[in-house]
Amino acid sequence: MTAAGLLAGILTFVFVLFLIGWLSSMLMILKPQQSIMVMSWVGGKVLRTITEPGLYLKAPWPIQSASQKVSLAERMIPQTIRARSKEEAFFNLQANAVMIVDRTKVPEAIFNMENPVSQIRAKMAEAMKRVVPTLELSEIYADREQISNEIKGTLNLAFQRNGWECLEVIVDDPELESSIEEASNKRLENRRRAEAAEDLRDAIITERTADAQAEADSLRLRVKAAGDAKKEYSQKLAEAVAEFRKTVPEIDPASLLAMYEGIDRRDAIVSASSNPGSLILMDTKGDSDFPSKQLGALLAANRQQGDARDSGTPNNKVQSDRQAPTVTGE
Repeated sequence: MTAAGLLAGILTFVFVLFLIGWLSSMLMILKPQQSIMVMSWVGGKVLRTITEPGLYLKAPWPIQSASQKVSLAERMIPQTIRARSKEEAFFNLQANAVMIVDRTKVPEAIFNMENPVSQIRAKMAEAMKRVVPTLELSEIYADREQISNEIKGTLNLAFQRNGWECLEVIVDDPELESSIEEASNKRLENRRRAEAAEDLRDAIITERTADAQAEADSLRLRVKAAGDAKKEYSQKLAEAVAEFRKTVPEIDPASLLAMYEGIDRRDAIVSASSNPGSLILMDTKGDSDFPSKQLGALLAANRQQGDARDSGTPNNKVQSDRQAPTVTGE
């Protein structure tokens, strides 16, 4: 092979490689959540923006060129600041913004902002420093929606016109210093102890109130029962006295009452002795035979009335001639 033939072969091989590369510049392959821009070689004007996956063709270079592929997937952009709460507690606070490029504004997202992530993080820090000092530490733990809404609103207001949209903001727990955490835990422990003591106090008050109410109700029932018993006893006693006086008109009512008192005393002794372990104290100064004497007086008066009926003498006459026996107690 001559030198001319060898040179011709090399040139042909180079041309074929160039032709393959030149024709391959016409092909564009997009994966899901990717976008690409087709631009003119004159002035770099964006001719079209492709946001759907697939195989596409364009004019070969340098007639048309393609930009780098732009991701349309959601991305997490974190930002951490040194924050201060309303009660002057210092801590580190991190927020994570979920950002996405608007499919309809891909050129704006690429050309309108240089280093967009840095700008987004700066706006996040600005929003966090604006809202966190107005909140207490407990509110930052309990209600982070206010911080999230402030950051999200700030980002969308600043970057939506440039093709960036904030979908969500996730605020992490504050990173407190150990001294603040210990003080907070101690305060929480004391609060729980106070609540427990207050609950115990309320329980004791409720229990004692219930006991007092029950005792008062029981006392009212006992008083009512005692009153009813005394009323019934008085009625029965009055009926008994009236019945005795019908039979023995001359009997002294005081004697009848004394006799019933002796009967009640014996009934009380019998009732108390039925309870094992009871201690019974008896009145030794009184006349133990007093009820018997009263019953004897009643029987004597009854016999006197019978003798009067047998002799035909009125009861009042007999009473005037003969004095009825009476018994007096000490």
